[in-house]
Amino acid sequence: MRYLFFDIECCDGKHICEFGYVVTDKNFEVTGRECILMDPQYKFCLTGRRGGRDLQLSFSEEEYKNSPPFSTFYDRLKSLLEAKEQIIIGFSTKNDFRYLGVACDGCSRERFKFSYFDVQRMFAFLYGDGRRTSLEKAAEALGIPIDVTLHRSVDDAYLTMLLTKTMCVSRGMDIVALNKCAEEARRASRNHIEEVHSSIADVLAQKGINVDDFPSD
Repeated sequence: MRYLFFDIECCDGKHICEFGYVVTDKNFEVTGRECILMDPQYKFCLTGRRGGRDLQLSFSEEEYKNSPPFSTFYDRLKSLLEAKEQIIIGFSTKNDFRYLGVACDGCSRERFKFSYFDVQRMFAFLYGDGRRTSLEKAAEALGIPIDVTLHRSVDDAYLTMLLTKTMCVSRGMDIVALNKCAEEARRASRNHIEEVHSSIADVLAQKGINVDDFPSD
């Protein structure tokens, strides 16, 4: 069994220009790592994006544009992501999974099939208040030195590995047990919120106020 940590950077918040990954054994010893640059074949839009945060990339636009497109790496990434006997882990992985889908659709290839664990979600419910936080802030919260270049895909993948390792070691459990613990915390948090809402509704009802009369938004 091995762990595969990966991260993706985009030229515009949607189209992939960088794929980085780190492979470790079950003890989190690194056995491989790589940063793959690719031509997104779309215009770079990094700042002033409506409805999106500014993006910071570690390489120049020319370096990305002079690299092969995603389709060149498709078979290689498929083999990497769909390998047997491995667990895939990321941070805010739902977004990366979506970017891969866009890239596969863009070159008319079948989407990759794999499952993953998202340590952003785990951190939110085990160490935070359930709200999402950045990789940098999560690492700082657990006292992990940030000796990497943030927003460089392979370095973010490596920092995700360190975050995962720290969480597993501190709680004395593997990633599967850690995820189960996080899900239990999530359900407990949701139940608590529902109980609070129910209590508020009861108090309002005693005053002759129906919560359903309030607008939903």
